[in-house]
Amino acid sequence: MDSSGDVLAALGRAAEARAAADEALDLLWPHFERLPAAHTELMQKLLTDRFDRLAGEPPSPTLLARQQAFDRLTS
Repeated sequence: MDSSGDVLAALGRAAEARAAADEALDLLWPHFERLPAAHTELMQKLLTDRFDRLAGEPPSPTLLARQQAFDRLTS
């Protein structure tokens, strides 16, 4: 999903890139919650990429909650 987001962003399709990043997070988040140590590196990249794609929009409550949960589960 992240690769497709990179391609869409490079094509100037920012909204679709954000949607691809959200989809990746939605699909992988339950796995991260069950086994954080196994998914920390990937989830950090996905969260960082998603925050990078905000393009001036405020982050959604879900994205903020996931960042907080990530911080809690990986500290």
